[in-house]
Amino acid sequence: MTNKIIDEQQTLRTKIKYGFCFVGCFVFALVILQRNAGALSAGIVARVDGAIITERDVEKKAELLASNLPNFSAKDRDLRDFAIDLILIEKIQNRYLIAEKALEVTEADVSERKKALRAIWRKGSKLSKRDYEKQLAEHARQKLTWEGYVRRVSAFNNPITAQDMLGERNRIRLSVDEQRYRLEEIFLPQAILESGTRSLAQRIYSALRAGQSFSRLAKFTNSLSATPYLKKNTVNKVLYQSELPPAVANAIDDRKISADGILQPIFSPYGVHIYRVRPYREARRVTRYSFLQTVFLGSLLESSQGVALRSASNLCEKPQLITNRLRAYDLTVASDVPEKDIPIEILKLLSVLAENNSVGPLPFSEGLVVFFTLCGKENVLDRADSQKELLQRLQKKRTEDLSLSISESLRLAAGIDRGGDSFLTQ
Repeated sequence: MTNKIIDEQQTLRTKIKYGFCFVGCFVFALVILQRNAGALSAGIVARVDGAIITERDVEKKAELLASNLPNFSAKDRDLRDFAIDLILIEKIQNRYLIAEKALEVTEADVSERKKALRAIWRKGSKLSKRDYEKQLAEHARQKLTWEGYVRRVSAFNNPITAQDMLGERNRIRLSVDEQRYRLEEIFLPQAILESGTRSLAQRIYSALRAGQSFSRLAKFTNSLSATPYLKKNTVNKVLYQSELPPAVANAIDDRKISADGILQPIFSPYGVHIYRVRPYREARRVTRYSFLQTVFLGSLLESSQGVALRSASNLCEKPQLITNRLRAYDLTVASDVPEKDIPIEILKLLSVLAENNSVGPLPFSEGLVVFFTLCGKENVLDRADSQKELLQRLQKKRTEDLSLSISESLRLAAGIDRGGDSFLTQ
């Protein structure tokens, strides 16, 4: 009986012992979990639409920025705030691309494609021009970037027409007597308007006024993947005064530009802009032609018509009247055309003609013949209004406007949580 009581007491002590052990282990596990949860929470700096930005993400971006911006360390608060803005915009853009099925890939695929594209740029000088352009074109066809998407949407929704190009050329002609300016820009995109990016811009401005290279910083900020601007648009532009951003044009009118041409930072819904503006004096000259292209039916053309056409001294003054009298099939009047827009075969004919003289008949197509009459030729300063330049100008403007508009709409609609701010400032 006594042995039985002793056994029961030993069993009870064993249960109590293991019970305490279990409770101790449970409490220890809770402590560990709380610590890990606290560390995980502290490591999350921000969230955007469910995606997280960690402290490590910010460190990597801040290190990249610090290595390219003057007098900043990776631990600088303003720099880290800007790093968060950049990462937020990248995530917003990439998630939008995937949601819109613009990219049938994951975010990891996008990241890999960007790395490969950067590698091509770095190797560009070592490749032959043909191989470099071939590789670059292959990546461009993939269109796995924000820029590729926006360009595609812009071209589809708002294609450039011949009337658009004519309107742009007329606008340039009206501006031809204006002063032109070379405009450079450092752009710091913002996802959160009250972030430290504005303070960073002021400090960069001070560094620029102290002698830091504007062009180098402009080139770097233009390469940032999060910028809603398009990559080749913002570093260096030559614009007529009427094309300048209003704040820049006003600063010129009010004589509020420093000797080095750098303006105080300008804030917009998209971020912070630091401009450098300098008068531009075009050294290139181009020959511009005004001419008539008169088409006749070859079977009806009489030699007397050709003689009359070539001897008509006032043809350029009254082209429609005279060509109607000569029963022309078609008349095209080309005025003030830069030589780079004229087909080389026609340019060779016009370049040796005297004004008001004609050459022809020349074979045209399907029984038609053509005469060319030179009405005017002058060598003037290039105003950058060839068809190629006009097309590029309009495409860039429309695509950039669309890019900025979409980026701003996404930013306003995004659910951004900067709950980890206190961790940043400790």
